[in-house]
Amino acid sequence: MVGVFRVSHKPCLILVSPKGESNLGGIARLMANFDLTDLRLVQHRCDRDSDEVKKMSLQAFSLVENAKTFDRLSEAQADLRWTLALSMRAAGEGHPQRSLFELDRPFWKRDEPWGILLGREDSGLTNEELRQTNLQVSIPSSTEFPSLNIVSAAAVVLSRWFEATHQDASELRRPLSSKPLKREEDLFFRGLSNLLRDIGFLKSDSSTHVLEDLRDIYQRAEIQERDLRILFGILSDLARTCEKKIFSSGSGGGKKSCSSE
Repeated sequence: MVGVFRVSHKPCLILVSPKGESNLGGIARLMANFDLTDLRLVQHRCDRDSDEVKKMSLQAFSLVENAKTFDRLSEAQADLRWTLALSMRAAGEGHPQRSLFELDRPFWKRDEPWGILLGREDSGLTNEELRQTNLQVSIPSSTEFPSLNIVSAAAVVLSRWFEATHQDASELRRPLSSKPLKREEDLFFRGLSNLLRDIGFLKSDSSTHVLEDLRDIYQRAEIQERDLRILFGILSDLARTCEKKIFSSGSGGGKKSCSSE
């Protein structure tokens, strides 16, 4: 199922003075992964048309070709209302700073034009550049090796943004389906209960507790209609092997048992 986009504005990515051609290509590919198209380059130091850029961007090279170029950061973000800068270096105590993991889902659902800044591979963003942004965000990492490659940093942040503004990943992957009718669930559990009693798994003094636990497991699995049909098939085959009639209204009971002697 295709994810439903829940905000009116996707972020643009602003690369400040990028030097590595593989990084530029990697950023373009990453943007395509997350359905982003607005790439902006400030004083780029690499050849946008190089083979390395094309190799790393794969089918997303058009994002590099169509990237907007600027001489100054102020020009690159002139049409934006809000910008976030990724940096481990503090611009100063007065500048707003947050850890990425502190930013909740509502934070990412922005209804205004906004952008994410990534600094130079060798020196990051200057204090002046950081102070041109609304918020400085750091990505928690090892204190012994804290610096992330800009492609890796962008991947972490965009994944966070994508998760917050789209349906849950489990919903994105799950095909259209529907929950089974409650009467079908009741029939399944009646049959399961009958079979478990007949094979001696359920004892009179603990059956209620066990059946409640099985119901809880069932609900946590978020069973769909097709899933329940599979479970019905398994249960029916087990009952047939044991020669039990488990889907009747009674407690079931042929004479033969599957339980071990």
